[in-house]
Amino acid sequence: MHRFFIPPEWIQGRTVTLNGAIVHQIRHVLRLRPGDHILVLDNSGWEWKVELTEVSKNRVEGRTRGKSLARGEPRTKITLYQGVLKGNRFEFALQKGTEVGVVEFVPVVSSRCVIANVDAVEKKL
Repeated sequence: MHRFFIPPEWIQGRTVTLNGAIVHQIRHVLRLRPGDHILVLDNSGWEWKVELTEVSKNRVEGRTRGKSLARGEPRTKITLYQGVLKGNRFEFALQKGTEVGVVEFVPVVSSRCVIANVDAVEKKL
């Protein structure tokens, strides 16, 4: 089941409203439809199973179908060796890696990497 990290204010009672890049991910990349299920986490230690009720161009809505304690660490530990990327792309890689279950990130500096500020990269880790 696909997992998404969202701000707590997107969960209002039993209704979950998703905006922004998550809409693109659900609608175009994963091609999920009303009736499909996802997991959402809001960094509080809880995860909600959500049934999608509406998938539109700018918004995805769903109803919570259950709440449980987040499972924590998976049994399989995945380490991602990622070349350092420009701008916000490295942070984006960290975010998406976390969503799919990567537990350790190792930045790799190669001859093709362009690093303007090494300290900024270290802070993101």
